[in-house]
Amino acid sequence: MAYTLNKKNNIISHKKLYYLSKSDTGTVYRYNGKAIHIFPENVKGVFSEEEGLFLSDLNTRRILLPEDILYKNNHMVGFTTNLPKRSRGNRLINSDKTSFLYNLYLLEEDVDVLSKNKVLISGVVPDKSLYNGDLYLLDPSKYGRINLDEDTVLKLNLYQLHLLISRLLMNDFKKNNRMGSDLRGVEELLKLREQDEYPSVFFNNILDEKEQVKALVKKV
Repeated sequence: MAYTLNKKNNIISHKKLYYLSKSDTGTVYRYNGKAIHIFPENVKGVFSEEEGLFLSDLNTRRILLPEDILYKNNHMVGFTTNLPKRSRGNRLINSDKTSFLYNLYLLEEDVDVLSKNKVLISGVVPDKSLYNGDLYLLDPSKYGRINLDEDTVLKLNLYQLHLLISRLLMNDFKKNNRMGSDLRGVEELLKLREQDEYPSVFFNNILDEKEQVKALVKKV
């Protein structure tokens, strides 16, 4: 079984792919320092070849987008992305306010780029993100352009981003064996974000200077 990138003659043998993970949108392998995402047969809800090529022309830093399109027998079967290094032990709640907000700023810059191009970031869940000191969104399989005005797309994308951050924090709080009352209080606090508010603005207002994010439990 062999693949090509962008319908060129650079043939990739499946035997040279190193398995990384599997999800509802396919299987991810490592190859030459890149991640190769291969869709399952008859998959639904992932971007088309046209959308994949469009996304590959956009420039983002933390929301990873397709770099090359993967073909088998001249049919798109997947794509490649950058492959950030994994790091054990890093947790988002252990970051201080400055680094936490910096991560949000970079993600929001990417959201602005995508929203201006009317791209909706769908399928954004903790399992498809990576935090190694830097926070990345890994899988753009379900991203695509939507026929809505730019402001509406931005609101939807900011909501998706805030929801992801909230879920990541809640997962980390659970790993720290926080009490149920703490978890409920933090969850309610995270829901107070205004609809049009950037997550960085929201967290800047609720975090004290220089404190770690896990100190949010002191707010409730």
